[in-house]
Amino acid sequence: MDETILNINVKKWTESIQFLKSQEIKQQLDPAEWTAVDELSNLWNKDFDRDDVKATAAELVADLKRCENQHPNNLDIKKYSKQLTAVVREMLMKDRPTYEAFKLKLQTIYRRRRPTPPPPKPQPTPPPTPQPDPTIVKRQADNFIEAFIFLNDFDIVMQLSNEEAEAITNLYVILRDNPVLTSQVKDEANKSIADLKRYENLHPANLQIKTNSKAVTAAMRSAIANAPTYQLFRESVRQPLVHFIQEWAKEYERRQNNPIEITKVELADCINGKRNRNFGEQLYAGLYFLTPRITINTILNQTVEFGVEIFNQSGVVQAQYKSQVNVSGNGTYILDGYGNDKGTFLSTPGTYTCHITYNDKVLSKTNFTLEKLDTSDWEEMVREIIEDSTPKDSTPTPPPPPRRKSHFWQRTKWFLIIAFFLLIAWRVGPTLWDLIFPDTKCYSIAESTILRSEPSAEANAVETFPYGYLYERKGRERGGWQKVEIVKTGYIASRLLINKEDYKLFNSIFGGNDDVACSARRAIMSVGARIALLNYYKNNNMRGFNLASGKTINDMMRVIQGKNVWLFIEIEQDSYYPNFYLDEDQGIFAAILFNPEFDKRKVIVFTRSADSSDYALRYEHEAPAKVGIKSVTSSSSVVDVEYGDKKTSTTKTTKKKKKRRRR
Repeated sequence: MDETILNINVKKWTESIQFLKSQEIKQQLDPAEWTAVDELSNLWNKDFDRDDVKATAAELVADLKRCENQHPNNLDIKKYSKQLTAVVREMLMKDRPTYEAFKLKLQTIYRRRRPTPPPPKPQPTPPPTPQPDPTIVKRQADNFIEAFIFLNDFDIVMQLSNEEAEAITNLYVILRDNPVLTSQVKDEANKSIADLKRYENLHPANLQIKTNSKAVTAAMRSAIANAPTYQLFRESVRQPLVHFIQEWAKEYERRQNNPIEITKVELADCINGKRNRNFGEQLYAGLYFLTPRITINTILNQTVEFGVEIFNQSGVVQAQYKSQVNVSGNGTYILDGYGNDKGTFLSTPGTYTCHITYNDKVLSKTNFTLEKLDTSDWEEMVREIIEDSTPKDSTPTPPPPPRRKSHFWQRTKWFLIIAFFLLIAWRVGPTLWDLIFPDTKCYSIAESTILRSEPSAEANAVETFPYGYLYERKGRERGGWQKVEIVKTGYIASRLLINKEDYKLFNSIFGGNDDVACSARRAIMSVGARIALLNYYKNNNMRGFNLASGKTINDMMRVIQGKNVWLFIEIEQDSYYPNFYLDEDQGIFAAILFNPEFDKRKVIVFTRSADSSDYALRYEHEAPAKVGIKSVTSSSSVVDVEYGDKKTSTTKTTKKKKKRRRR
């Protein structure tokens, strides 16, 4: 490696580490930021393969990038943080020879700077255990508590997978039951952290879940760094978490015993589906159908049967009936009304009471007053009804008789009219057909799709459906959300939905029978990466192929000839590099595609900007045989793809693409 470049990087490394680890700057860093700096300062002295230096460095660099804009009052922190990450990418994340050269250089410098050791003493006193900074630990504890409380909110818990919920609970149990950090405690904590990291990208419609999940894992990873830090961290979080869990358990028990809480009841007078008197307005004696509207807090997602009872001021029952409502979490729901078409229900003015019950338990009691309708108001209402029902006299004045045209003109006119309509039918016929008879069937490209009660990422989750469910569109897209119907009616993010043809094409990309295709598809969990792969096939007129049960490879070869078939095939052995690469933090996705007809392989690389979720094709090239993707790096001018076969082997080849300069 070039000695000048190596010396420059060593100098920048030393400057950045000394500045960021100084006592003054240390107090200004975020807990995750300080942890990343501290671990990076010792990462150069590890074994490149055994300690997985490259992956560890990538994760720590991502933590620094997230925190670099949090110091507007001290721009030097951002400057040296960027300088440090640039050196890490160049020296620690490239390849083993570069890393070993950098490591040797640092060892030489530190050995040269080390003073001459004093003569040995009989029994040297061991250095004291480093004590954690209470300010940093307190900040980490506060972040952990805030994120833990958010993730255990009843509405949020319904959106988490079972593995995520179990991992969050395990972290609480570890802190509650283990006053001392042992190797077993550390292993259990790392397992729960890994579970949360694996599922943090499964919530594209609610990015707050990902943010708080990252906060929990970052704080817990810092807490188990050493025993003193763990003990101080545990003392800071234990009492607030125990208090929160106690209150959470009480609320959970209350919701189980009283699963529905009515917070508001409004009444309206309705007839033929229209409101004679709107909700919350003054009602008058002589109702058509008295209709309640309730606002509730609940965790239920099912059909609920409410009871409605109307009492007069003497306590005599005037009406009693049941009303079934499809409840999907917190919200406002309209119950069935009670009355008649003649407008004679509760014809006596006075004060009445409406009871709403559930499972024979009264949830609310609402008093309302019916006033006597004045004669002038009654006449005005009757006049409006008569005016609305009486047709207007709009007989038009007959036009003058048309002038008589010649026989030639009559034939020419009909010929032009027919030609005009034929032209219109030819040009816009297919479009009009799609508008009149649209294909409402659609599928979700995501592995797990959340159906929400309203078109918002903050709305209640009605239910979660796996990949392959068939939905039916209801109406047009609205603000990035599509109303659909499956078992229930709700809303799904529009970018997750694809039509039947795209769904068939996407399934065929992964080849094999259903089990093989499902396993390969689940290797690419990112929705943005899946959409990019599907669009690449569509833009290049490429096809996949599904091998039916009982068929052989020879059967497939006879069918696919001349059809431009390319497949994504997953490598299942743990000792081999996979046929894809995905780094959501850096916005890079790459995959190797295989053409079975001509036994060819090619690599395609997609990138996206930090403020976008859509990947764009950046690079494609012929790929070597029998290798997977070890890593991919991208800059403004170069895309670097590093291949490898077995994980213990060295890199086989590197592909680069540079921008052409305009002359």
